Amino acid sequence: MQLPVFRLFIAILLLFSLSCGNRKKASKTSSSSFPQEKANELGVTIQNPKLKKAVTAWLNTPYQYNGNSKNGIDCSHFTCEMLRVLEYIPADFYTPSNKLAEKAKKIDFNKLEEGDLIFFSIAQNGKISHVGVYLSKDKFVHASTSKGVIISSLEDKYYKPRTAFYGRIR
Repeated sequence: MQLPVFRLFIAILLLFSLSCGNRKKASKTSSSSFPQEKANELGVTIQNPKLKKAVTAWLNTPYQYNGNSKNGIDCSHFTCEMLRVLEYIPADFYTPSNKLAEKAKKIDFNKLEEGDLIFFSIAQNGKISHVGVYLSKDKFVHASTSKGVIISSLEDKYYKPRTAFYGRIR
């Protein structure tokens, strides 16, 4: 009677270890293949070589509230990092998303350019609580609380209704 239970236990352990291994492998692949394969798959073109390199380096970094490193980063620290790469802000500048929104010049959707900002009101109170950096073709890069640094679409059913405005800091 104990032998079948032991075999079942081993089978479950094996299945669990194989599935965990595959997830790790998939995330490494998606991160390292971004410049060609992922860009084509997502329909994203990044013209600025500095921005392209920075986005590639930060992609899949986990989210961490108030984080500012490759171990974990939040949306406002990530956005400020991209703005530094683009040389739109000084190296020591940081401000949270709601304050960044106050500093940005509002622009129309049809005037969006690579490196512009998208501000979101995630909470229902109307306050700015999330920010991302526009890339191209309705895509933006940001630090998502659930998935870390990712590229999303402005047409996404979650983000579209929460878009507050578009802004520029230069």
